[in-house]
Amino acid sequence: MSYDSSKHVYHLTPKGWICTYSQYLGHVDQDDPIPKDRVESWTRTMEQASGWSREHVSWTRTWASKKVPAVKRRALRERFPHPGDTPFSKIEDQD
Repeated sequence: MSYDSSKHVYHLTPKGWICTYSQYLGHVDQDDPIPKDRVESWTRTMEQASGWSREHVSWTRTWASKKVPAVKRRALRERFPHPGDTPFSKIEDQD
């Protein structure tokens, strides 16, 4: 079991990022509807084994609109840097 863990679900829209789901140590703090105008959805997970260890953060794209071309989705990611501590340039592009 982790000392600390969290999970957030973010959706990229033409207006920027919207977080609709937050969970800390297994307790859901936020669970809102998914925006209808989303072009991508990403999940950020964080695990920390102990109070003295570093956090391990991962970002995973869980959904991408088939109606929006990859080049336009990429342009939106560049226009609206994602909320978090890992630049998308360090995340493998899945397009």
